[in-house]
Amino acid sequence: MLRSLKKLNLILIALSTIVLAACGGTDVTRFIAKPHEPHGQVITSVDLPGQYLYAVRINKVDGQEIPARRGAVWLKPGRHEISAVDDSSVNRSFVPGLAGDRSFPPKDSLVLDVEAGKIYYVGLKADSGRRENWELVVWKTEDQS
Repeated sequence: MLRSLKKLNLILIALSTIVLAACGGTDVTRFIAKPHEPHGQVITSVDLPGQYLYAVRINKVDGQEIPARRGAVWLKPGRHEISAVDDSSVNRSFVPGLAGDRSFPPKDSLVLDVEAGKIYYVGLKADSGRRENWELVVWKTEDQS
């Protein structure tokens, strides 16, 4: 009985893995680069309140949720659609229109053409009192050293 339960569990795990892989549920390897692979780096942790630019945390790439990454993501070269959420570690007390509410609603995604060897600084541009005008922007691009 115990042996057949173990066999059934192994079959269920294998089937679950196949289904998730087929649906793209866990396959972040198609866009997340490993250190030895060509990549562009997307930095999201810089907060410049004087320019109304605020840090975010990327939560989706190409429509697929990714494990929480605070600060940076290495993406393989190519066109990627990036979605981000609030990085609650940032003090947004000077953001126009917040009036005590320190969150921002999910916004439109940002399409980014990633090149190997580049660093892209992405943040929330919140220079309006109207939240519907806030947007994710690339506010600086530079070469990796």
